[in-house]
Amino acid sequence: MDYKNKILQLLNINNGLITTSQIVAQGIPKVYLTRMIRQGLIERVSRGVYLDNDAFDDELYRLQMTYQRGIYSHGTALFLHDITDITPLYYTMTFPTGYNVPSLKNRGVTSFYVNKLKHALGIITLSTNQGRPIRTYNRERSIVDILRNRNQLDSDMVIQALRSYVNRSDRDLITLMEYAKTFKVSRVLQERIEVLL
Repeated sequence: MDYKNKILQLLNINNGLITTSQIVAQGIPKVYLTRMIRQGLIERVSRGVYLDNDAFDDELYRLQMTYQRGIYSHGTALFLHDITDITPLYYTMTFPTGYNVPSLKNRGVTSFYVNKLKHALGIITLSTNQGRPIRTYNRERSIVDILRNRNQLDSDMVIQALRSYVNRSDRDLITLMEYAKTFKVSRVLQERIEVLL
């Protein structure tokens, strides 16, 4: 199989998006990406990320392909879980401490950092509107994250998210309290939850 067909196959497997690192991992020279751009088969949508011209662009998926260590969190995660109806003006991602990407703000991404052990806590996979998989934190972790960073976030959004979460039939207060202890916001959580229950 020639390199062009291998790239097309990778695009098909990866929902129309590929990264330079995926191409290199398959032993395909990067020059084939440039050739396919010139032929009008793919386009470069961000640094190291390429989109099949027949596929729909999916900003959430593309950002996560670009910043693979990032997990959607805070307001973005709340929106993905239908806990808030406030559409985020910018995407929020959490990264492990030490991961530094200066271009995040230029791309409309607000970043938070936690140590590597806490970074993996509560990660789940959801699908975008185009059916592509993205990683985000579960509902309970998302609630704890907004309480941890409540002074940096819109207070109305924090209150609305807590109220919406408490009213859900699928809430998991035990997991929520465990996460709150891990992130040292259990007292704040108890104060807020008692008012709402």
